[in-house]
Amino acid sequence: AGPLLLNLYKAYHETGNDAKRMETLHRLMAVAPSKDVFKWVVNAYEQPEVKDPVVTINVYRLGASRGLLSSEHYAKFAEAALDMSSPGEAVAMLEKGMANGAIKKDDRNNRLLTDAKAQVERLKATLPQLEKEAPAIAIGEPSAKLATAYFTLKNYAKASEAAKSGLTKGKLRRPDDVQMLLGIALFETKKGAEAKSAFKAAAAANAKVSGVADLWSSLA
Repeated sequence: AGPLLLNLYKAYHETGNDAKRMETLHRLMAVAPSKDVFKWVVNAYEQPEVKDPVVTINVYRLGASRGLLSSEHYAKFAEAALDMSSPGEAVAMLEKGMANGAIKKDDRNNRLLTDAKAQVERLKATLPQLEKEAPAIAIGEPSAKLATAYFTLKNYAKASEAAKSGLTKGKLRRPDDVQMLLGIALFETKKGAEAKSAFKAAAAANAKVSGVADLWSSLA
């Protein structure tokens, strides 16, 4: 199926049929993922009309989970993670990128890594307070914040719990973000069917996120 889809993708690309091109790209990512295919996915979702911080970080999370990141993606993923208050992911990407030569070990990047590590330590220090306060607050945002904290520290079971609590309470700034986080946390804890439901809910909450939610859903 891979070569056939590849030819289809190129044909749609040449004829400017964007809807069919994206549909084919998603199928390629599901059945024949490669670093090249992932690069096309990143480029497609970096376009101004679809660019969105929630979309960006979840595209990179997908690439990382499949081992498809190219050298230029490590620093971009780290920046996206810091933008989304997920310093643990930023540290992981900066360290990995520096180890494999994708990220230069220069002053700027070393500073960025030091800063990201400091943010992780601050997060760990404030976590007990957040754990105590979030359940007592009637709106979902503090629980969503707690979910992100657990997620960045790779505690996916607790991230799932906190995300579910935030979604139940509602009044969230970006419910699509919390649903995506929940979906990936469930995926990481081998709860595929539940993960698919979360990705579906993320797509329903924001049409911009539907593409990346669909890509994750095909993995779950």
